[in-house]
Amino acid sequence: MKKKIICALMVCALSLGCLIACSGNDTTNASAETAAPAADDSAPEKDFIGDSYSDTGDGTFLLVNASGTTENGNIIVVYADADTTLMQIGYETSGINGGSLSHIYIDGMLSTKEQLGDSQGSLDLSGDFLSTGTHKVEVVQYEGDNTGGTVTMYKAASYDVKEK
Repeated sequence: MKKKIICALMVCALSLGCLIACSGNDTTNASAETAAPAADDSAPEKDFIGDSYSDTGDGTFLLVNASGTTENGNIIVVYADADTTLMQIGYETSGINGGSLSHIYIDGMLSTKEQLGDSQGSLDLSGDFLSTGTHKVEVVQYEGDNTGGTVTMYKAASYDVKEK
């Protein structure tokens, strides 16, 4: 009986010691963590620049929401205000090669990678993607699914953010 009590006390002591050690404040890098970030006025580097591409490859890609679709080059409207932190817009695809990975870029920044074909989904919009103005969504497939390879499919659509 004494052995069980001693073992239980030892387990409790070790557990308490671990909790205290793990919850302690690490002051070794406190000054580095609280230091002001370095000023960097440059815009983030884009993951994809599609300025030289036009619609190529099989299939269609449309953005959809309550304002309509981007069919025939239309631009859908998204209403947001300063309190809006996250919003979603839908997309519909048809005839896209489902055997290749599709990279979806918003304003040149990678948003997600999806296996598209005849599908529907949604894109999360936050931060700069909800700033007032027109934003471009591009869907790109690369030869061999390698972003350094040749673009084999390029589709683009736009949405316009307006203030509520």
